Amino acid sequence: MVNSLDLAGVIGTWVAAVFAVFALVGIVGPLLLYRATRTDRQLAINAIDDPNHEYTSAGYLLWWSKRFFRRIKAPILTDPPLLKQIDVRRNEAILRGKRSSTGWIMFASALRAYNIGFALGDVLVIDQKESFLPVHRCWLLVLGLIGRYAHRNDYGVDAAPEIIPALPQPFRREYYHDNEGPLYGLTGALLHTQNSLEGLIDRVYFHMHGATQIEGLEADKLSLQTLFYLYMGYLPGSDGLLYYLWVEKSFRFRRDTTKRIMRFTQMSDSDLETSHIYWFRVMGVDVPPIEKLRTYIASEDERSNIERWVDDDESTASPFTDIEQDLYHKSDIHRIALALLELQWSPRSFLQGGNWHRNDHEHTQNVMDMCLYVNLGLTHSIDLSIKVISSLSIGDDDKAELQKTLEQAKHVIDAYSSPMSHQFSHKLSFSRTLTKAYHTLDFRLRTICNTTTLPMQTISTLFITDQYFADHVNNSNLKAPGTLTSTATIDFAHESVNVPASWSSVTRYHFDFGKVYRGTRAAELASLIARHGQSLELPYPEVVIACLQGNLRRRMWDMVLPADDLHHYLDSMDDVVHIAASTKDLRVHNRSHRQRRSRDRRRRSPSSSRSP
Repeated sequence: MVNSLDLAGVIGTWVAAVFAVFALVGIVGPLLLYRATRTDRQLAINAIDDPNHEYTSAGYLLWWSKRFFRRIKAPILTDPPLLKQIDVRRNEAILRGKRSSTGWIMFASALRAYNIGFALGDVLVIDQKESFLPVHRCWLLVLGLIGRYAHRNDYGVDAAPEIIPALPQPFRREYYHDNEGPLYGLTGALLHTQNSLEGLIDRVYFHMHGATQIEGLEADKLSLQTLFYLYMGYLPGSDGLLYYLWVEKSFRFRRDTTKRIMRFTQMSDSDLETSHIYWFRVMGVDVPPIEKLRTYIASEDERSNIERWVDDDESTASPFTDIEQDLYHKSDIHRIALALLELQWSPRSFLQGGNWHRNDHEHTQNVMDMCLYVNLGLTHSIDLSIKVISSLSIGDDDKAELQKTLEQAKHVIDAYSSPMSHQFSHKLSFSRTLTKAYHTLDFRLRTICNTTTLPMQTISTLFITDQYFADHVNNSNLKAPGTLTSTATIDFAHESVNVPASWSSVTRYHFDFGKVYRGTRAAELASLIARHGQSLELPYPEVVIACLQGNLRRRMWDMVLPADDLHHYLDSMDDVVHIAASTKDLRVHNRSHRQRRSRDRRRRSPSSSRSP
């Protein structure tokens, strides 16, 4: 028979062992969990704010609000996107859903807000107790193009009204070309820090704007590929060509005083800059035919004939023009102007650049700034248009709507024009409100007055390429007998536009219709000639409206945002960068937005004695 004392000892031993195990679990378990919560990875994952659990699972709550065993299914963005496969559309559900405070999740949400999809399953990089999402820099380019990211004073948000008059163009570099600090766009703020400053990876910080700040975004009429072309410094034409918008300057003090003859010639693949070839290839964009202004080698007889045409008193009827001591074929300049008139536009403007590959920017200039005139007084063109509305062949409702739009546009232009703009430059820097007013007026002219027809665009083209023609239309006397009933003649046979002598002393302006209207527009030209013969008449009121359209489009071009800021960011990055979970206090508050604008306005005011 088993000794009762021995049995009690055995039972006591097992009970003690069980209690020891419980004690061990109760002490060592929490200790292990505590140590697990202090690892860099666990700290980084626990800091991820994913309210919808789209990229991280909920895991298990085991220790003081600390979750364990969370599965990561991060966006796969390490390969560059193909632009042709991206269909940009606004996704309201993303904007109205629960918002994350984690930077790389906000970046993914910003892409999805444009209906840009991506696969899931990538892993995060953990560095210094923070999670980072590996992203190819081309995804930043996509977001930058759509969101118009630059060093913007308006922070890219539409929450607070603009209260600062637009600054003259000479001051633009001071406020927009700062190589340091964040880039602001329509959907958020972006900051890049070099990998030598923090950790061992190339870091990018991102914060998405609040839903109320980006609520007003409309659908973008500019395709992503067109935005890419403009960013790279090309202007798409309806003839299927891209026009490169940079040309070498003519040096006035060079020893060779012979004027260069400049012509648009097609570029071969070997003529493209290396950086341009890279971006076309990595973004999967096919390179269409590209034309660039180059020096044209002419024979002595041809050169003498060209110079005789230009020096002649009737130079407006010659096919060549003198611009900054170089000779240009007018049809080339007209093609550039036509491409501007045909370009789909956005009330948010776009990024325009492409000249960053050159070491010396002082030796190049933009073709648009050089060849297209900025005629003084857009409000004068509006006033002139208001006076001829009653004579237009449109319905009464359309007349009332057009007059209302013209008066509203004039009010905005007067409010946002700085007195300095007339003293230093004709051009004003980017203004969100002014850009929207331009876009609204442009839409009304195109829909009500049908300014997209070939005869109307011919007049618009002349207005921004021929200073004589623009001055004569601006100075025409409406009170003179017969002015309102007079007409301009579109003469296809003699390649000219003829105006009455009552308008000006010059009555004939050269226009090579066959060379300007090519591609899809050639059929429209042939149809016009078949219906109207070798010439057609355009009433004076329609001429005035067409001139306003040309003047407006030229002013709209001045509202483009510089692409240099975004390019500087991308050029300083590795191919694959890492978007941080933290946001470096990039959030734009509506209150700080208004305070910053008020502070900037006081600083720029001549009467203010306060220091900035």
